[in-house]
Amino acid sequence: MEIRPIHTKKDPEIMIRSRGRVSDILNRSRPLTLEMIRKLVDQYHLPAEVLV
Repeated sequence: MEIRPIHTKKDPEIMIRSRGRVSDILNRSRPLTLEMIRKLVDQYHLPAEVLV
C-alpha cells in the first residue's frame, strides 16, 4: 500500500474543515474523531492503527 504524502498544511484542513481544529489535533489537545480517522485513512492510505 502506497502512502500519499501531505504536501501542505491545507490538505488536512480541507478534510477536517477547521484550521484551529487541525492545530489542536497536531498539538494533541484534541483527539481525532472516528470520522476524521476514516477520512485520513481513505485520503492518504494510512493504516488506521497509526491514528488511533
